[in-house]
Amino acid sequence: MRSLPKPAHLEIRIDEWQVAQKNIDAVDVEIRWRGARDDSALAELLAALPRRNEFVPIRLVDGRTELAFKSWQRTRFGKGPPIFEAARSNYEAWAGGATDPLPTARKYLTEMIQRHVPNFDDHTDKNQVDFIIRTQEEINAVHDSVEALIAHLEYATPGGRSAHLLLKNPLDNIQAAVFSDVMGSRDAGDLLKVPQPPSDKRRYENQTVLKRAKAGRELLCGYFGEAEWKTKVQRLREYRRWWAWYESLDNKEGIYALLAKAQNTSLQHEKLSAESDGFDRKLERWIAVVEERLKAQEMSWEHRYSAQGDEAESTARRLWADQVRIEETDERFDKALSVFDAPPSGKP
Repeated sequence: MRSLPKPAHLEIRIDEWQVAQKNIDAVDVEIRWRGARDDSALAELLAALPRRNEFVPIRLVDGRTELAFKSWQRTRFGKGPPIFEAARSNYEAWAGGATDPLPTARKYLTEMIQRHVPNFDDHTDKNQVDFIIRTQEEINAVHDSVEALIAHLEYATPGGRSAHLLLKNPLDNIQAAVFSDVMGSRDAGDLLKVPQPPSDKRRYENQTVLKRAKAGRELLCGYFGEAEWKTKVQRLREYRRWWAWYESLDNKEGIYALLAKAQNTSLQHEKLSAESDGFDRKLERWIAVVEERLKAQEMSWEHRYSAQGDEAESTARRLWADQVRIEETDERFDKALSVFDAPPSGKP
């Protein structure tokens, strides 16, 4: 493939610690090839549009239907439940105050709807939420149309050919480069859900990922510099080796490993210390509660909007409270779980 033209704007963000945990959202890119997005008319059009968002309905334990960010379904803190599940029993705490993103977005959309839809407030909460979601989807469709226009000006050439056909979604290329450099193209393909071509079945690689990665790596080297990118890859591989070792441990030893990482000790040291002061028994109880809670959460999601699902949700909330109570008895729980979010003192 020929060398890529220099982008008018390029910004690549990589959270290395999260990449090592196979979090694909830890890689992000902002790129503009010809600067079409900076065109004054298009910039004014985008600025005038309501914000893009993705919402889903959430049925609360008290029977109400409310609005939730779709991202709540996959976002969690440490090994806690997804925000979506936690919010079913404590919605106001997660939604935030009047100036927070969710209430602000709902207020904006509701006021827009009220100006045009008679007696909107007289409808059930479920129907109101459904209409708000459909209104947001229409707004998103307008965003998509504007983005298509920008893409046309950014990529297309006379004669119907595309100047940068392989990079219509540069994030795919950069994610392919990052994760294949860290863990190999086959594992990267599994993570990124890129099917392995039949011809690669006997080889430990994924040619589709490798092709995407070639262009992505060119952008990475252009942005960071070739030498710095190689240094980053070495560091990422080191981080990934540690997390792969952690993933090979059972739940109890995994906590000891996290604690050792947090306190710059060893797994064996933390294990012996826990056995001597009784923390190991607390940990066994904590693991049992977490495992029960995760099973209850899975059942509540599988049977959502039913009596069985509500009962499982109630069980999950009770177990979550038990889990928190156990964690509050020893600061080692917080120290261990904090390692999921960031390396201790910024030094993995």
